[in-house]
Amino acid sequence: MTQEANERSLVAWFNKHGSIIPRRGPEAVAFLSCLFPERRPDRVFGLSKRRLEYIIQEAQCLGVSRLKELQRWRTSNGPDLATCAERLMAVTDCEHKGILRVSLKELDDILDRVAALSPFSSVDMRQGVDQNRGGSSGACDVLLIAFRRLQSCEAKWLIRMLLKNLSPVCVPEELAMTRFHPLLYHLLRFQNSIHMAVKRLEETNIPHILPVAAEYSHGDLSKVFKPQVGVMIGRPDYEKARSIKHCCLLAGSRRMSIERKYDGEYCQVHIDLNSPQSCLKIFSKSGRDSTHDRVRLHRAIQDSLLLGTADCRIKKQCILEGELLVWNDDCGRIEPFHKIRKHVRRSGHLLGTGQDSPIKPNEHLMIIFYDLLLLDDRVCALEASNERRQQLQSLVRQIPGHAAIGYRKVIAFSSIDAAKHVTEVFAKAITQRWEGLVLKGCDDSYISYNWTTSAIKLKKDYIPGLGDSADFVIVGGNYSAEDMQEIGIGKLWWTSFHIGCVDNKDEVRRFNVKPRFRIIDIIDRHGIPKDCMVHLNRHGYFTETAFAVSSPYFDVVLDPSRNLRPKTLFMQPFVVELVGAGFDKPSNAGYYTLRFPRLLKIHGDRSFKETTGFDELQDMARQCLEMPSNLEREEKMWIKRLQGYR
Repeated sequence: MTQEANERSLVAWFNKHGSIIPRRGPEAVAFLSCLFPERRPDRVFGLSKRRLEYIIQEAQCLGVSRLKELQRWRTSNGPDLATCAERLMAVTDCEHKGILRVSLKELDDILDRVAALSPFSSVDMRQGVDQNRGGSSGACDVLLIAFRRLQSCEAKWLIRMLLKNLSPVCVPEELAMTRFHPLLYHLLRFQNSIHMAVKRLEETNIPHILPVAAEYSHGDLSKVFKPQVGVMIGRPDYEKARSIKHCCLLAGSRRMSIERKYDGEYCQVHIDLNSPQSCLKIFSKSGRDSTHDRVRLHRAIQDSLLLGTADCRIKKQCILEGELLVWNDDCGRIEPFHKIRKHVRRSGHLLGTGQDSPIKPNEHLMIIFYDLLLLDDRVCALEASNERRQQLQSLVRQIPGHAAIGYRKVIAFSSIDAAKHVTEVFAKAITQRWEGLVLKGCDDSYISYNWTTSAIKLKKDYIPGLGDSADFVIVGGNYSAEDMQEIGIGKLWWTSFHIGCVDNKDEVRRFNVKPRFRIIDIIDRHGIPKDCMVHLNRHGYFTETAFAVSSPYFDVVLDPSRNLRPKTLFMQPFVVELVGAGFDKPSNAGYYTLRFPRLLKIHGDRSFKETTGFDELQDMARQCLEMPSNLEREEKMWIKRLQGYR
């Protein structure tokens, strides 16, 4: 379905059901939580498709033949689990179940109870369910009862909500929110919480009828809605610059603050000096409360803001933005991104550290501050970037290796030399192994409704021909019904593909021995153009074979600590060129792979013997991450190379 058709269907649905859609209280929160499950980072269900399949099997008392019908989602070209469950349960929809239908509030309660059982859900969510219900049953018990009461169509949507993926339905977020209330989408920019947004809309008493609410201009909104400490502020959108010339077009004639993009984890730091408990709260990029997970960063934040001292400039409250990084005292530098997972727990658990070395005594967390959004009663997010930067500099005490303010350089894009200056800064960023640059208008506010004032991201891999690339083999594939529906190009046998390197390249080339492919990563619909997806499916169909570690054609090496086993192999592996945003060590891996790989080209005229060997890939990654021996020479080389993109 096209975007236009999606929007027409959504408008028609709201027009038809508008009178019964709850717009106040817990029912409104429940409605929005179902419509936008991804906007509830406090809810983590942690249920796999196989676990849900088992629960449905138990709830419906399935025999062998009906179970096979439910399990069709596992087969290539099969429907998704939610559709299989709907078709299976539709047979009994006409039966009188002797109990009342599940209400919206009950459904929301079921989702809360299931989420409360996951250690990765927010502390408030888990404690709230325990207090309200005096403890909770297991997820299986809760859902067994639900799936016995729900009609088939309702069960289908519950499954999709539990998986936090409504595919194949794509809900146009801004349009849907505007139909619920014309100011909801804008309010979430100030307070990125469904609970708080519904509460604020009730307090302002602005009608949800479009002509009335539309009278409020964006200037009026800033008077009605304000950021609240303890509730995350919505992050702005960014434009991606595809070349130096494109960057200049996006910037227009603005004066821009060119800032370093740090390769760490986003932090939105909230300080509330009137809080009876801890005055510090940290939100992650997803909106999740990560205060306890990032406990090793607390001291650096407290010391840099002079909290608890007479010199502290914060009188009541404050909201700042920054990046969590790992600093190495001996080398005097920021460590690669993968080092962070050793220092930061996720709900008390260390994840993905199975192959990592122990924390070194010379390593510790640090924070780079780069924006100020609220200071006491002053809403800095509505002020110009230059003003915010000046306030930030007067607020933060920089502590080498522990807390600092990010690098910036101001360039006037009205100048005839703007492209030259951007090229020089970008060449420096690439040479210094920065992740990239972020450009903010010096006179632009943080919260803006004008796309012409959007901030800009400039990264090497955004520009065709500049990203880190190499040739690999695709040795196998897997299928996901949800991904097939998202891709929207018809029936597919595979929707994700397994990337491999030749593990014994020298022996293959010298002695023509059987190749051994080490599977190192998976590339899915996000990194494969649709024409390449079609090519891989059409040609792979004729060479597929069941997975085996050893076959007459080649052997496969799998890392036992990573889930990289394909369902099928290709007897004639594809040779492909991939590009990525540098290199990184994935979770539970002791080796480097391309970061965020994307498929550029399928080479039908090349042999797997010409692809990058595993050892070659590791050497390439180390060279990419290490500082060059001659900084000045490499910087000049990049300036010359970037001139072709001006």
